[in-house]
Amino acid sequence: MDAILLATLGMFILDQFQFESVTEPDSLLHAALPTRSKEGLVQQIGGGGTYASVGARIWVDAARIRMIVDRGHDWLQEAQAVLDSFGSMWTFRDDQSRQTTRAVNIYMPEEQRGFAYLTPKLRLTPASHIDSLEQGRVFDPAWLHFVCSPSRAIEICKEIQHLRASTPHYQFTKLLYEPIPDSCIADNLADLESVLPSIDILSPNHTEAGGFFALSASIMSEKIHIESCATRLAKSMRADSVVCVRSGKAGAYTLQNGRGEWCPAYHQSTTKIVDVTGAGNAFLGGLAYGMQTCSGDAHQAAAYGSVSASYAIEQWGLPRLNDKGWNGKQPDARLHALLQRA
Repeated sequence: MDAILLATLGMFILDQFQFESVTEPDSLLHAALPTRSKEGLVQQIGGGGTYASVGARIWVDAARIRMIVDRGHDWLQEAQAVLDSFGSMWTFRDDQSRQTTRAVNIYMPEEQRGFAYLTPKLRLTPASHIDSLEQGRVFDPAWLHFVCSPSRAIEICKEIQHLRASTPHYQFTKLLYEPIPDSCIADNLADLESVLPSIDILSPNHTEAGGFFALSASIMSEKIHIESCATRLAKSMRADSVVCVRSGKAGAYTLQNGRGEWCPAYHQSTTKIVDVTGAGNAFLGGLAYGMQTCSGDAHQAAAYGSVSASYAIEQWGLPRLNDKGWNGKQPDARLHALLQRA
């Protein structure tokens, strides 16, 4: 049986999109899942864990990825068809007493974004994966991915320490942590610093990294400040751990063993970009694969993340897999082109 590359604690979410005082793009009218809800809003498959899983799937077989999908009484067959197209990387749990987790993404003027849950969340824990295993199976993914606040990350790491000591069905796993945006504030820096010694890769985006130090988005548009924040965060981590700051069109900055390096974004033209939702999450799925392929060299691994992110932003919703590749293009060809440019 193939070894698991990536498991995620991210929740599956059905996203809705709401536009305030901006023109709705024509391409949105052709969204794949489904065209419109009864309220007139576009719905898509979402969730940081979903995009991270697909970002890894771009490089590996479905059997090497694990994500739990909680289906409620309002489950959409259109959603099932999309997930099935990626293969058997999903573990489904059904509960007819609740709705499938739903959220709204709010698009506002000047590229501002908002996000809010429309239904109660159903959190996943490392034990959730262990409980869902077939009898006798060991939970030993190379990487465990989670998206949460620093205080929640502390709880997850405590549970992992307990499972490592007490549960034969849990083996050593490297931890890939991205903080949720609204938790990236100076008041949470102490909690973040307390959990960082347990983390193998920390990956906020540039505005999230700056938020922990009360730096504005405009300041964090400059590479010198991105690099400075990465250095400050790395001081709380083990020497061999990685800080990877995802910075949109500027690329991604990785800091490992005291050495920093930039990896460019694959798409350099905005004409290729339809929606950036999930791009950072998909990047991390590709990064996890790159870490395994490049013997733990985060600077090389970031190129795989950049390619995975490129597929997430070319359309509304998840990238499509067909007989010609992802969105009709092969990831190896994109990786080669990116490395040539870098």
